[in-house]
Amino acid sequence: MCKTGLVTALFSIFLLAAPAAFGQVNYGDFLGTGVDFLQVTETTQTPPDPAVLWDAPVLNGAGSGLEFFPPNFTSICAAGSSDITSSQLQTTIMAQGANTIDEVALLESGDVTLTKFPPFGDPTTNASASLGGFLTVIEDTGGPIVPVVIPFAGTFVPASTFSLPGDFGASTWQGSFLIDVAAQVPNATKAILQLNNTLDSNCGAGATSGKIQKKSVGGPTVALIVNPTPCDLLIEKTCCLPTPASPGIDICEGKSVRAVFEVTGGGCDATTNDQEGKAKCSGLDPVLDPGDTVDITVLKDEDKVSVNGNLGGTTGVPVGSTIEFTHVDGELKASTKFRVSGPGGNQELTVHTSCSKSLACGDQFGSVQLVELQTTEGGTTVCTQPEEGGTQCTPPQGQVGVGCTERPVQIVFEYTGSACQNPLPQPPDKAECAGDPAGAQPVSVTYTGKDPGKFTLDPASNIDVGETFSFTATGRDELHSESQFLIADAGGVVQNLRLHTSCSQPLACGDEFGALKIVEFTQKDGTVVSCDTDPGPLFQQACEVPLAPPTPHCTSKVMELQLAYIGDAFGLGCGVSNPQDGKASCTGVDDPGSPVSVTITKDPDKVFADPNAGINAPTMTSVDVVSIFKEEGGVRKELASTTEFDVSGPGGTQSLAIHTSCSQPLNLGDVFGSFAVVGIDRQDDGFVGLGGQVEYQYTVTNPNAGDATNVGVLDDPFGLIASGETIPAGESKTFFTTKTLYATLTNEAFVSGEVGNSTCTQTPDPEELTVTVSLPPQGSFDCSDAKPINQLSMEWAGLQNVRIRAWKGSVGGTLLKDQDNVMPSDVVTVTGLGGSPNDQVWEVFQAGTLNKIGESQFHISCSDSNMNGIEDCGKAQGDGKSDDPAKLNDWLFEGMKGDQTLDCTPDPIQTPGPGFCGLGFELALLLPGLMWLHRRRRTAS
Repeated sequence: MCKTGLVTALFSIFLLAAPAAFGQVNYGDFLGTGVDFLQVTETTQTPPDPAVLWDAPVLNGAGSGLEFFPPNFTSICAAGSSDITSSQLQTTIMAQGANTIDEVALLESGDVTLTKFPPFGDPTTNASASLGGFLTVIEDTGGPIVPVVIPFAGTFVPASTFSLPGDFGASTWQGSFLIDVAAQVPNATKAILQLNNTLDSNCGAGATSGKIQKKSVGGPTVALIVNPTPCDLLIEKTCCLPTPASPGIDICEGKSVRAVFEVTGGGCDATTNDQEGKAKCSGLDPVLDPGDTVDITVLKDEDKVSVNGNLGGTTGVPVGSTIEFTHVDGELKASTKFRVSGPGGNQELTVHTSCSKSLACGDQFGSVQLVELQTTEGGTTVCTQPEEGGTQCTPPQGQVGVGCTERPVQIVFEYTGSACQNPLPQPPDKAECAGDPAGAQPVSVTYTGKDPGKFTLDPASNIDVGETFSFTATGRDELHSESQFLIADAGGVVQNLRLHTSCSQPLACGDEFGALKIVEFTQKDGTVVSCDTDPGPLFQQACEVPLAPPTPHCTSKVMELQLAYIGDAFGLGCGVSNPQDGKASCTGVDDPGSPVSVTITKDPDKVFADPNAGINAPTMTSVDVVSIFKEEGGVRKELASTTEFDVSGPGGTQSLAIHTSCSQPLNLGDVFGSFAVVGIDRQDDGFVGLGGQVEYQYTVTNPNAGDATNVGVLDDPFGLIASGETIPAGESKTFFTTKTLYATLTNEAFVSGEVGNSTCTQTPDPEELTVTVSLPPQGSFDCSDAKPINQLSMEWAGLQNVRIRAWKGSVGGTLLKDQDNVMPSDVVTVTGLGGSPNDQVWEVFQAGTLNKIGESQFHISCSDSNMNGIEDCGKAQGDGKSDDPAKLNDWLFEGMKGDQTLDCTPDPIQTPGPGFCGLGFELALLLPGLMWLHRRRRTAS
C-alpha cells in the first residue's frame, strides 16, 4: 500500500445572491478503483445563502480521492454587523471488493483576503473573520462508531481567526487530518463523511456607517482521500566490476583496422610515445582556445584513408571531439600521416599504425590523443571513460572484431534478412552484394562459386531470420579465396553475395555481408573463433573486488606517485613500513601535524608536488592525496631512483626519501612517515591504485496502470542517485553510479514516486546489496625464499566431520595440533613446522573419537612440486612428496608461511568500526567508502 498525496484545488470568487431558503444539490456517484463515493451532496447552512457553494467534485486518477473545486467563500455585511457563510458536504463511501476502509484523510488550504470599501475607520480593528468547521466520520456497517470530530482551530497555520492587517494583505492557512477508521472498526467497509466549513465575518463599525464590506476566503481547497489504492515500484540493485583499458598498456595486436583520436590540443612536446622513433610531429599547436575547431588533412594515401567517413580528411572538428581513421582496404598501413590545422597554426603528425610498434590508451601525439583502437586480433578497445551516471559495464563483444589469421575451413553465418550494407566490410573489388530480402523467411542458400561439389551448406533451406547455417569445405582442406552465395525465398532470388574468404582480406567475427552475418569460423590451423556476443549476466546480486591488484605494483619506471597524508594515524612515528633495503628513510618529527606543506628537496626545479600546501590530516570522511611527478619542458618524465621531500606543519618537519625506480619493492599501502602510497603511474604498465571500483545498477520498474512521476532513487550511504524521473506504465528505467570501495560494504537502495495522486511504496523494502572487498590476490611467491616453512594451511575436502592430530616427522614425534570436529570446507592451520624433519603426518579420526580413518602426509621443504607455489592452490594433497596411495589425499592446499606468505584465499576486508586500523593495505580500513582523488595530469600548452 502507499500513502497518497493530498490534493489541493482552487476556487473562483463570486458575490452571493440572496435567495431565501437552504439549498441542496446531489452531485451523484463517483466510482473509483479502490473505493466508491456514493450520494455526494452539499447543503447550505445559513439563509439566505444560494443553493450551492461548491462545484461538482472530481475523482482523482487513483480512484482513492474526491477533489472539490468550489468558488470562494465570500461574506458581505454592513459596517457594524456580521455575516456567516456555511456549507456542509456529505458523501457515503463504500470500499470495493475485499478492501476495507482503513483511514480517511482530509486536506484544506487557502488564503484569507479581508477587504473593505469604501475605506473608513481603523483597518486593524473594524473587520475580522474566523473560519471554523469539523469532519465527522460515521461507520454504519458493523454498528456506528463514536463520531470523530476534529475542529479546525489550533490545527491550521495561522490560527483559525484572522485580523485584518494594516496593509490589507493576505494570510495563508493549511491543515490536514488523518482519521484511523480501522482502529475503531477494523472491518469497516462503508462510512459517511460530513464536512462542515463556516466563515464567520465581523464588519467593524467605521467612521461612516452603513457601508458594505466584503470578506473573502481564498479556499478552502478540499480533497477527501479514502483507502488509497495500492501502487508499487519495483527496484533491483545489482553490481558490476568495470575493466577499462589502462593507459600505457599496448593494445595494438595484429593489424589496425580503425584508430580514433581525441583532439586535445598540444604542441609536439606533448607527445608521450615516440614509437621508437616512428612517430613524428612538426609544427605548432593548432589550438589556441578550448572553443576552437580544426581541419584534418590526410597526407599519405589520401585517396584511401578516410577521416570520420570522408576520404582525404574533414573540416570543422571541435576541440574535444574525435577523429576516426579507416582505410578502404580494411587495414591501416604502417604509418598514418595527417595535418591538423587550426587558429594556432599547422601541425603535421605521423603515427605508426601497423602494430609493430606499441599503441596504448592515452598515447598523446602532439595535439591528438588515442582513445579507441580496433585491430584484427585484439578487437575493439575503448579507452575513454563514460560520463558520470553512464555505464562502464557495457556488454563485452565477445570475439566480435577478431579476424582470421589462417584461411578458414568453415564459416557459420546467421541469416539476418538485411539489405546490402554500404560499404561492405571488404574493399569494393573483393566483395559485392545485390538485392534486399526485406526480412523474407524462410529462405534457402545456395553456393554458386568454384567447385560447388566440394562445399557443404547445413542447413541449406528452411532458414528463418535469426537462424544459422554452416558453410564448410568438405572436399578440400580450406575455403576458396572467393565464395559466392544466392539467397532465395518461395518467390525467387532475393539477394546475391560475393565475398573474399581466404583471410587475405578483412574477415572477422560480426562482419555482415548483406543478409549474412559471421558468428563463428574455424581456421585451417584448427582454431575455432566463436563470435558469441552473449556475455551472460554482467550485473550480479553480489560482487567481490580486490583492494588492489597482486603485488608487485612497481613494475616499470614511475611516472607519478600518489601519497595519502595520514599523519601519525598508525603510530609509526617517523618510520617506514617498507625499508626498501635501506633506500627509504624518514627523519625528523614523529607527526608534522595539520595542515602541512610539501617541499621537494631533490631536483626541485623538475619534480613537483600537487598540492604542495594546505594538506590536512585524514578524517572518517576525507583524506588529502598528494601527486608527485617530474616534468621537463612541459613533458612528463619518469621519477629518479630516489624521491626526496620535506613535510612541514605545526608539529615540525619530517624529511622523507622513497626509492622510486622499482629496483626495490614499492607497493600500494606502503607507509613512509606521514604518507601512504595509494597510486602508482607506471611507464609501461599504466596506473594502479588502491581501492576496488564497482559500478552499481538500479533498475526501477513501474508495474502500475499509470505513469510513475517524480521517481527518485536513494542509496544509503551513497545518497541521491536519481530524482524527478518519469517511468511509463509497465516500463523500467535503469540508473548507474560508479564508486571506489576500500572495505566490504552492504548498502540499501530506496525508490519513491507517484502514480496519479498516490505516493508509491517500493518492493522489496529495502533492496540490499553487498560488495566484498578482499585483500589483493597472491602476488609472486618464491618458496625457496620463504624457507624455512613454519606454517601450513589445508582445507578438509572429505565428506564427514573429523578429528586430526598433526605430528612433526611421524606419529609419536612432536604433537603440533589436536583439533576435533573439523567439518567439510574447514581450514586447518598448523604452525611450528620449521626445521628438520621436513615431513609431518596428520592422523585423521572420526569426529569425537579415536577411531582412526587414516593418515595424511605433507612435505614442506619446497621440493614437493605439488605444494610449493600459487599454481598449487586448491589442489588435492595429503599423499606426501612420493604420492603414496595409502595416504588420505582429501586436503586442498590453502597456503603456507615462512619469510614469505602464500595465502590462496585472502580474507575479505571487513567494514570497520570507528578508529584507525593497521598498516599497509589496511589503510583502506581507515576511511571506508572514500573516493580517492582521480589521477591528475597536466596538459602541455
